[in-house]
Amino acid sequence: MIQSLVTSGLVNSDRMSFEEFVEWYPEDGKRYELYRGVVREIMTTGTHEDVIGLLIADLNFEIRQCNLPFSIPNLCSP
Repeated sequence: MIQSLVTSGLVNSDRMSFEEFVEWYPEDGKRYELYRGVVREIMTTGTHEDVIGLLIADLNFEIRQCNLPFSIPNLCSP
């Protein structure tokens, strides 16, 4: 049932709870969201990735300039 939710992206009768979603969430490197009980794969766009890259670079630059013991990774694991 859960696999069919991901494959189709559309379900009218069966909905997944947040707890089921957290338990199911695969470690396959892809990103998913639970929207109204339906699992959907999140597709990022090139422009979105460019903006993220610029923000991370600028923030890490400022962190280094201020000699702060922090860094911002490109990806975070759930």
